[in-house]
Amino acid sequence: MSTVSCPEYPELQEKLHRLAMARDSLSLQVTILTEQVGAQKEKIRDLENLLATKTSNLDSTEELLQERIGSNGDLETKKLDLLAEVSNLKLKYATLEKEKIETERKLQLSQAEIEHLNQTMQSFVMQHGLHPPVCNAQIHAHLPYQHVLGSAVGVESDPG
Repeated sequence: MSTVSCPEYPELQEKLHRLAMARDSLSLQVTILTEQVGAQKEKIRDLENLLATKTSNLDSTEELLQERIGSNGDLETKKLDLLAEVSNLKLKYATLEKEKIETERKLQLSQAEIEHLNQTMQSFVMQHGLHPPVCNAQIHAHLPYQHVLGSAVGVESDPG
């Protein structure tokens, strides 16, 4: 701080002294504020870098999440497809089971009819004195349901 000496004007000298002190005080305040601004700039740069890193991490995480959501969607679609296929197979199984039961019923009817025809034939053979093997071949050639049952239930058809 430089002081100008002015003995003839003591109030002026006092005023100059106060102004010089105020200038020095303001200069010190500017220096302190400049340092604080520098420190704040450094903190802002650090926070910007941290923000950029966190944003990058967030973007990566979001991409990974979208991939997993996509793969989960694919898995869900596959699961639904498999459930539909299982349902269709159950329906086919039930249909085949009904057909099997109906075929078994027809087989029993046919076997009962064959038994009835065999008994009728035996009684006819006995009454007329014919040979049984000749008549047996003729009966098998004309059985009802034979074309339905055929090889599906193991009944062999005789070509008539």
